[in-house]
Order: sequence, then C-alpha cells, then structure tokens
Amino acid sequence: MKTIKITLLFSSFFLFVNFNQGRAQQLSAYIEITGAKTEFCTNQTFALAGVANDGTGTYVEHHWIDNSGIIYKTENNVAIIKAKEAGTYIITYQVKDDAGNFASTNISFKINRSPSAEIADQEGKIKLINLTGENPFKFSWYENNKKIELGNVNYSKNTTYRVVIVDKNGCSFSTSKVF
Repeated sequence: MKTIKITLLFSSFFLFVNFNQGRAQQLSAYIEITGAKTEFCTNQTFALAGVANDGTGTYVEHHWIDNSGIIYKTENNVAIIKAKEAGTYIITYQVKDDAGNFASTNISFKINRSPSAEIADQEGKIKLINLTGENPFKFSWYENNKKIELGNVNYSKNTTYRVVIVDKNGCSFSTSKVF
C-alpha cells in the first residue's frame, strides 16, 4: 500500500510541473534579413522575415510597420523592401496568436546611395560624365555586350556601349548608350 501512494504522489507532482511549463511560454518575435546583412543599396530589393517563437496558439495576425514607405509588398510574415533613398531605416514586425498573445520587434538597417553616371561623346571619345557615388569605383566597360578595356576607344556607329560601376560599398549602377 505504501508503494502505491508514493507512485501516485510522484505522478501528480510530475503532471503539475508540466502543466505550469506549458502555461509559462511567452510569444516572442524576431526578424531575419536577407543574407544577415545590415547594409543595402538604393533600388536593391531584399526581404525581411518575421519569425515567431513559442506562444500557445496559431499565429493569426502579422503586421509590418514602416513609417518611411520602403516596404514594397507584404505577405503575412514576409516584407519585401526596396528603398529609393539612402538613409537608416527602422521596420517593426508584430505578431499575434489565436490565444491573444502579442509580440513585437524592430530591425534597423542602412541603405547606401548607388552610384550613377552618364556615357557621353567628348571629342570622338567615350567618357563618363556626372559620376556620383562612394569612391573608389570599379568600372567594367562593354561594347555590344562584349567586355572591353576602355582606353582611347573611338566609338563606332550603331554600337552599344555600356558601363557597370561598382562603388566602395558594393553598390552598382549600369548605363548604356548607342552611338
């Protein structure tokens, strides 16, 4: 008879502990960002994914708060970002489960300005004008989509010239012109 009482007492205690652990779970949230990066370039598209942990129910509401207007599209826990202006941005993700639990988190990232330029004819030679961006730059020149070294190239009629510019932040820009 003593053995039965001890077993019942132990089982009741075990169930009580498990019941309290289940009720102690809290809904939490965090944001994952494309490539775990914190810097991007203007006009670059990337994704944020809101992730919810624990809680007691099914996630029923996902909200993205963006006071800057850089969220291009949202679908439940995913936000697609495309910023046209350089700056530092903060986005908030909120999630609610069907048990009424709520969690919220923020993420901050920087958008760098992409370089820009124009291809021009200067005295029969191909030149870049109005170059903007963060120096140093890397340039890749193409003639009819074939990579070339641009030194003293005289352009040809009905030829497409293109340059891809990459700045120190890894931001890029491509421009082309038909002569």
